[in-house]
Amino acid sequence: MNGALKMMVQILFNGDFAAISDLTKDLSTFNSNAHWFVRGIANGAVFPVAVAVLSIVMMIELNNKASHIEGDHQTGAKLIFGVIFKYIILAMAVRNASKLLDGIRAVVNAILSNWRLSGAKVSLQSRTLSQFNDAIDKADTIDQVGMLIFLLIPFLIGIVAKGSVIIIVYMRFAELYALSAFAPLPFAFLANDETKPMGTGFLKKYVEVCLHGACIMVAALLYTRLISTPEKGSPLYINDIGDQSPLNWLLSNYVPVAVGPVLLMMLIFGAGKIAKALVGNG
Repeated sequence: MNGALKMMVQILFNGDFAAISDLTKDLSTFNSNAHWFVRGIANGAVFPVAVAVLSIVMMIELNNKASHIEGDHQTGAKLIFGVIFKYIILAMAVRNASKLLDGIRAVVNAILSNWRLSGAKVSLQSRTLSQFNDAIDKADTIDQVGMLIFLLIPFLIGIVAKGSVIIIVYMRFAELYALSAFAPLPFAFLANDETKPMGTGFLKKYVEVCLHGACIMVAALLYTRLISTPEKGSPLYINDIGDQSPLNWLLSNYVPVAVGPVLLMMLIFGAGKIAKALVGNG
């Protein structure tokens, strides 16, 4: 039981955040098979549909413009040329939709690759670790059982919180792959005033998902700084054991022990709300 308690403490307070480093990867490097799969869908299945939609909308708009010319050929020529030029630009955007999205991701990846967003790792203070090890070694069987019971809840919350980080990171990439697969179609929707909100909504959603990665990394780093170096007197600061019994010492420091994993979970789940607020989707 002694070794199990020490391992629980080590996992609870220390360790890397699995999958955080994956946030610095692009779609092609995170999973090359998934990347080329969605590229194939975008170019082979969605692109022809987007071109058809764009062609239909262009014909409707040309017809509407032609009905308002009323014999003014010069003005009519300008209107027709303006419509054709607009749809040439949109056709290029539809054809290069994947590259345009690559540009959006490149901007966000430049933020994620900055050295200031590296090192999302909780560095357990040697004083805290030694306090727990001394308390566990000092505890008799009854105290160890009590410590195991009280440590079990924050330990399980910590496991769920760190597991949630992995799930959220992978869900972010899954969203990016899915959005990239249908990229040509929203650019075609930008052609018409009635469907334009669908296209702009898609772009805002894509930027939101991209920024979600940066928000997750910032949240993990904030947690790292708060847990690794708590100030004395802070609710996260663990006091010395002194002459207390190990179980009484743990109970007197139960708030900082239990708050850490809950704080991590709230920060990670709150990252999504921050990303939405940044693009105005909140």
